[in-house]
Amino acid sequence: MSDSILLPAKQTRRLDRSIAVEVRNPLRRLPAPQRLAALPPESRQVLADLLVELAGDARQRANRSWARNKAPMAAY
Repeated sequence: MSDSILLPAKQTRRLDRSIAVEVRNPLRRLPAPQRLAALPPESRQVLADLLVELAGDARQRANRSWARNKAPMAAY
């Protein structure tokens, strides 16, 4: 039995909308992700590696900054 049968029509529409990829991740509506999907797998992997390294670097910098500056901020 489907859940949509048990829900009023208004709630069913809301449920249908909430499972749409574009609603859950609005970035998917932009043209760039569509162009990325068209790239060869090797190119997408290089980009994915770059983004993972970038995120790791940003995390390390943030942790270093917090370790150096948290005492003055805690006293504030």
